[in-house]
Amino acid sequence: MVDVEMTDAFPNTMGSSEGQSEGAQRIYELPTLQELEGKRYVSGAGILSQQVAYSLSSTIFQYPDGLPDHESAAATWAKSGQVNSLDLVPDVRQLETRSGAGSFVLGHSTNADIKSYPDSVFAASATVAAMQPVLNQLVRNYGAFKPLVTHVSALDVDSDASFVTDYVTPLRVARDAGLAAVVSKSSDETQHIALLASLFSTVLPTLHISDGIRLAKELNEVANILPASAVRQLFDTVRQSIPATTKADAIPQLTNLLASFNASLNTQFSFFEYSGNPSAQTVLVVLGSAEASLATSVVDNLASQGVSVGVVNVRIYQPFSDADFLVTLPRTTQRIAVLGQVHSNDSRSILYEDVLAAVASTGATGVDILDVKYSTEQTFSSETVSWIVQQVLGGAKEVTFTPENPSLPTVNDSVKKYVFWDLDDSVSSVTARKVAQHLASEPQSTISLNETYDNFSQAGILYSELQSGQAGTTLPSGPIDVADVVVVGDVAIANSFDVVRRIAPAGKLLLKTSIKPEDLEKKLPASLRSAIYARRGDLEVYTINPKDAGQVGEGDVAENLVLELAFLKLVGWQNDVASIAREACSSGTAYETILAAVTKIQENIDVSLQPLTVADSWAELEATSLPSIPRGNAYGPNPEKEPKEPEAKVGSWHIPAQQIMFRESHDFQNVLRPELPTKNWTVRVQENKRLTPLTYDRNIFHIDFDLTGTDLKYSIGEALGIHGQNDEEQVESFLTWYGLDPEAVISVPGKEYPGYYESKTIRQLFVQNLDIFGKPPKKFYEALSEFATDEKEKMRLSALGGSAGAVEFKRRSEVETLTFADILEEFPSAKPSLPDLIRIVPPIKRREYSIASSQQVHPTSVHLLVVEVNWRDEKNRDRYGQCTRYLSRLPVGAKVTVSVKPSVMKLPADDMTPIIMAGLGTGLAPFRAFVQERALQKSLGREIGPVFLYMGSRHQREEYLYLIF
Repeated sequence: MVDVEMTDAFPNTMGSSEGQSEGAQRIYELPTLQELEGKRYVSGAGILSQQVAYSLSSTIFQYPDGLPDHESAAATWAKSGQVNSLDLVPDVRQLETRSGAGSFVLGHSTNADIKSYPDSVFAASATVAAMQPVLNQLVRNYGAFKPLVTHVSALDVDSDASFVTDYVTPLRVARDAGLAAVVSKSSDETQHIALLASLFSTVLPTLHISDGIRLAKELNEVANILPASAVRQLFDTVRQSIPATTKADAIPQLTNLLASFNASLNTQFSFFEYSGNPSAQTVLVVLGSAEASLATSVVDNLASQGVSVGVVNVRIYQPFSDADFLVTLPRTTQRIAVLGQVHSNDSRSILYEDVLAAVASTGATGVDILDVKYSTEQTFSSETVSWIVQQVLGGAKEVTFTPENPSLPTVNDSVKKYVFWDLDDSVSSVTARKVAQHLASEPQSTISLNETYDNFSQAGILYSELQSGQAGTTLPSGPIDVADVVVVGDVAIANSFDVVRRIAPAGKLLLKTSIKPEDLEKKLPASLRSAIYARRGDLEVYTINPKDAGQVGEGDVAENLVLELAFLKLVGWQNDVASIAREACSSGTAYETILAAVTKIQENIDVSLQPLTVADSWAELEATSLPSIPRGNAYGPNPEKEPKEPEAKVGSWHIPAQQIMFRESHDFQNVLRPELPTKNWTVRVQENKRLTPLTYDRNIFHIDFDLTGTDLKYSIGEALGIHGQNDEEQVESFLTWYGLDPEAVISVPGKEYPGYYESKTIRQLFVQNLDIFGKPPKKFYEALSEFATDEKEKMRLSALGGSAGAVEFKRRSEVETLTFADILEEFPSAKPSLPDLIRIVPPIKRREYSIASSQQVHPTSVHLLVVEVNWRDEKNRDRYGQCTRYLSRLPVGAKVTVSVKPSVMKLPADDMTPIIMAGLGTGLAPFRAFVQERALQKSLGREIGPVFLYMGSRHQREEYLYLIF
């Protein structure tokens, strides 16, 4: 397509923009039908398709399932009574996608009064598939119906509920039903292609297909938008220039319409569009918005270097014109690689089948045709397409989509590229839009902004890609491969994504964080520190704390201004604070107040924007493999930040009995402690021996577990996690008081196994899982107050859970050492149901004890050295440490659930390095393992360095532990 001056083709239709500043447009505001003309920003190419439909149709049918906006532009214009070029307000109808979808459209079409202009349908790929039986019927007797054009958002969701681009469904429907199918490549041409598809619909029912993920929502500046009146005028002009015909072959009719269309608009659309080396031997055939844009960019870059490669973009897929395709190919073509989308059960792509048939029709035998199949889940970037082309040029018979040696792309252009990461509910999540608005207000610039919402990662992430170039520049389509600046609004995002991977060489990384500079070393995510260290030679990293730059308080709206100004400083922006203040002003906001705030922030930016010092110790961090781009799965912020978790269910033993008996039908799994996130083993007590005299008030004991029959491995210095249990007598007493049946069965949602329930008795639940005799935090009082039926108890619990009760809470926790059970007994009117009790009382945490043995010496056992914790509270009640009491009372042969916690405490690599160890009380445990290991080494004839062990205790006679090793 070429840029044209619309007034040349349609004089007196464009109107005047005199007196209106180009920067005055609020780029994300939906324009009225009358405002949508000339040069302006549109927040999604779909608005232009809807403008064409609204201008030409008396009725618009929308199937909102899967589409970006349930409240569409057309519906908004209709609600406000905006009249179209037919002097009527179109009837915009919302329909549901179901079996027989389209029947209502078909029935309406037979009764329509205005036959000259098409009805319009907006639908996603899946809806078009459901409409196919109706479309088959429509094609068979099309002359009796009103023309119909369907604007298809090539979109679906995969098994993970993430968006995927689905071209293959509407393409197959078009081919099987005999429809026309036209594809849009970019926002610039969407209005023209929508109008062309409307013209084609006068010959055949037509699908206008476009990318439903990126193109549908991407903000772009479109240079020459036809106003609604010109849309109808062009439609009439082209139709009237084509003589009526009774010939059955649609291709000549469509060709005539296309030629007249191009002549009227001074465009160069064709069935197939070629780019690249005019004498190419290898040609890539592509279809789709991102696919065509990226392939054209990559191939043109290679062709400029003399590489014999070209690309054919399929513009009009159906009817597939063999003659036009063959004419488009260079005569020198020896190899054709067809990039064709497939469903999982397709053996080859339908685009490959059409290309194969076209080439075969010539009788040519010397052309190699390769089917480069890709799934709907496949995403493309310049890097991906470059790798595909490289393989095809190398003669590969099978093509992969992941580069063997991933590297940053080398395609050069003058466009500046920026990436913004943030939590979708953060105050600063609007920063990308604010920057875009600022850059778009400058007449010498043009921008594009694409937003991806990932509601699954960290409860909601917003990923924004902003591109900026000189006015008139064609901005690249498709995802940004490398960014000049990456802005991260919350460093926790780096736990889920590699935010550094796509920063250009000599690029910049800006981190918004409230972490103090001295704490960055330990509080920045390890994955982020590792990635920064790996790029330390070609990356500038800065931090900004909004409070240091003028933010008033937590969540202050000035936070996004701080991040915006910090970003603009990094990209070399000149200090025009007045324009920033004007853009920040909302209706009713005093400009002078905003200007003062912006000025203050600007004055503080130089001090608060700090370069990050990369520590040498970061070199030791293990590199992690994380995705560098999120997958979209929503059109906006996550509305459910804290989704309601499934509740526990109390039932009978019959259900788990059936699950055990009929395992396959119930998907039953027998898992050891499924509620625990770590790998666990069951071991048996082999020895449990008290090491201090019975007359002594401290019970320090040695406990030895038999590992026979397990694959448990441990190293010296590591800790053994004990998953302890509550005292059964205490549990029985509490259950009796609370009125719960110990033998009743309860099914608890599996936290580590979503969708599964863990069945156990209520006694097991309170013995093994609920920390009912643990120490409650302040929030427990607050949660419990919601269940109190006595008003005084409710007020008291609320006070203890708030700041007013801080002193008393501290006394209850540290002096009285009250438990969850104590609080429930103290406030008897607050009696949560069992599912609610499970929700507000935390599970028993594992307790970790340093391992006191070496597995090299004791291969089938693990030893612990433990002191039983006990005391008396101020009411003279005996209190015990839950886990140490549990361990001290275990008999030989008892089963215990354990796990292993790694440690950094190891023996020196050099056996001759002297070791000095000091252990106080049970702190002796890990050093006993060290001594055992060194003793074994010595017994095997290895030379070892000096070993010194100092042991401290309260009394030598009572606490001389392990007198003989």
